Amino acid sequence: MLYPGLIKNRCGVYCYRLIFPPSLRQFGAPRETRFSLGTKSRAKTGELWIHAFQLGRLLLDELLALVQEVDQEVDMAEISEIMKAKIAAKREQIRLGEQLATLQDEINEQRLEALRSCKKLETAQAVTQKTKALAATRSTSVGRAVSVASTSTVRACFSNSFT
Repeated sequence: MLYPGLIKNRCGVYCYRLIFPPSLRQFGAPRETRFSLGTKSRAKTGELWIHAFQLGRLLLDELLALVQEVDQEVDMAEISEIMKAKIAAKREQIRLGEQLATLQDEINEQRLEALRSCKKLETAQAVTQKTKALAATRSTSVGRAVSVASTSTVRACFSNSFT
């Protein structure tokens, strides 16, 4: 398998499955935990899996360090509660990382759309300026033609009225 621990849940969403070693289970760690990658797309799982895998390994290291630091006087229930809290914190960290990535994607899409609309605006302004310049050129030509035509019409009227 390309991504160890990658599974699909019953809804088709990919998850990273972290199996705890027996040395942690004897201190109250669960047999396994799953971190949702929040996607049904196989194409998106690679990057998300790497993030979940790294956090899972960090969690294992933290829990193993916790077990090694534990005094003999500490209750197994307390160790179990600490482990559960650390697992929940890692889950939250993965979830927040996914939300941050989604927000960054949305911001990038909005920036791209703004750039596209800005380019369309610049193009529209350029077309408007060219249209105005062309209209000004035509109106000047038409104005000359009208003034020449009206001058000749006036001359024709005056010449007809005196004859």
